[in-house]
Amino acid sequence: MAPSGPVSGWSVEEVAAWLTGELSLPAAVADAFKENAVAGGDLVGLSDDDLTSELGLTKLQARKRYRQLDQQMRELRALELPSKLEQARRFAVQSRQQLEGAQRAVPPARQAVSEAQEEHKKYSDGGWYPGKVLGGKEKQQKKADESQAALDAASANLARAEQAVRDLTAQLAEAEKQLAAWRGKESELATAQRTQQELVNRMFAAPAWSASPTLSALNDATRALEAQAAEQGRGVATYGNGTKLLNGAAQKLESAIKALQGTQMLNMMGMGRGMRITAATGRPGMMQPNLMQNVAEMAILRKANDAVASAAQDTAQARQLLGPGLPQVNEEIMKAARAGIFQNVLFGGVMSDIMQAAAVAKSVKAVEQMLGEVRKAAQWSQANLSVYQHKQAELSAQASAKQAEAQAYRTSALRTALEAPVAAATTGVEQLSLI
Repeated sequence: MAPSGPVSGWSVEEVAAWLTGELSLPAAVADAFKENAVAGGDLVGLSDDDLTSELGLTKLQARKRYRQLDQQMRELRALELPSKLEQARRFAVQSRQQLEGAQRAVPPARQAVSEAQEEHKKYSDGGWYPGKVLGGKEKQQKKADESQAALDAASANLARAEQAVRDLTAQLAEAEKQLAAWRGKESELATAQRTQQELVNRMFAAPAWSASPTLSALNDATRALEAQAAEQGRGVATYGNGTKLLNGAAQKLESAIKALQGTQMLNMMGMGRGMRITAATGRPGMMQPNLMQNVAEMAILRKANDAVASAAQDTAQARQLLGPGLPQVNEEIMKAARAGIFQNVLFGGVMSDIMQAAAVAKSVKAVEQMLGEVRKAAQWSQANLSVYQHKQAELSAQASAKQAEAQAYRTSALRTALEAPVAAATTGVEQLSLI
């Protein structure tokens, strides 16, 4: 049986014992390993040339490393480790929960015993309670018997609770032991897989395998497909960022339009108020909104102004990123948006309601035009993004298929080299008892 623990921790003596025990190699081989002080940390790094030239193994003996690891992994996989490990985890969790519940039951049981003892003292010899003298000896004896029975029941309940804690403590220890054992098997399988993969990689890095026309063709095809997929990935990144910028710009413009529409409503309220004043007084006025309306209107306009300016900046970045193929957005509107499309309203001084409403309406129309053009640009960018994404996924799938084909070829070649049987027996595998 192989030494316990990871291979990297094996001593020189453990490596020698493994060679003669597990691999059934001659003692002379083990002696050569001892002479060269080959410990577990050195074992995995040995090349086939090290084994045959420096340590005196034949090629068939060197090949036993692959065969032994292959057999070990098949035996471990036969244990169905994932399901057994999950069962062990659940059992450990269940045992811990049961133990915690049993531990919570002990203090109340102890308290019940303490209370029963105090009650029993009242009715035992020398005890006193109200009405003791009046009740007579027969009644006193009856109460003493009842209190003794209650004390016995409480003591028995405490004993059961404490025994349950002891039993469940032992059960939890066993559950954790089993969980550790299955985790050890999982680690053993992972170590064997890594070790075999390192050995296989070195095997196929040898000149004979490096010159294999089949492997060379598959590896070349894989690299070419991966390069093409990476190129498409760059397109995905470019158009993904451009689409994100344009969609963000469209959202900002939509919010600005809603704000502008609200501003027009406030203007209509102001004009209505001015018309009512004119009708009542006979004096024409500027029909301006009241102070609170002005404050609210300016706040909305500033917010819309900032949103449109930010949208223009995003659109300009997208244009720079995606190039001249991007559908154009009106440059005059873009220029006005970057400068502040509502500056004339925000800083225009005293302005009549009609003039202000006209200025806002003109700005709304410009922003609506810009929104339509930005949406078209976003749709164009999204369409290109979808094409790049489809091509990238297609090429990545083809590269994965070539990788799988190469791996299948390597596996087939390794099986042939090992002369391994198709089905391996699992006799001798340690069977854990609990699960």
